[in-house]
Amino acid sequence: METAILIVLCMIGLIGTLMPVMPGSGLIFIGALAYALLTNFQVITGSSIMILLGLMLVGSIGQFFITSFGAKIMGAGKYGIIGAFVGFFLGLLFIPAPGGLPVGSFCRSFYLRNGFCR
Repeated sequence: METAILIVLCMIGLIGTLMPVMPGSGLIFIGALAYALLTNFQVITGSSIMILLGLMLVGSIGQFFITSFGAKIMGAGKYGIIGAFVGFFLGLLFIPAPGGLPVGSFCRSFYLRNGFCR
C-alpha cells in the first residue's frame, strides 16, 4: 500500500516536471514524505527528507527566477514581475492544488498591473 502511494505521487510528480501547471518537485517531495511517514522512516531517513526538501525549494525558486527572467526579456514590467513573485508564494500557501501557483501569480500580477501601480 505504501509503495503504491509513493509510485503514484512520484509518477504524477514526474509528469508535473514537464507540465508547467503542476508542481512536480513538490509532488515528488510529498510522495517521499508520505512514504517515510508510513514506514516510520525505516526506508527513507529524516536526512533524506531534508535533502529532498532543499532540492524541492531550490527547484521551485529557480524555476520562478528563470520564468521571471524570460518575462523580463519579453517585456514584462517591474511591478508585474514583483506581483507574480508575491502571487507565486500566496498561491503556494493558500491554493494548495496543482494549479495554485499559476493562479496566484496571475492574480497578483494582474492586480499590480491594473490597479495598484497606475
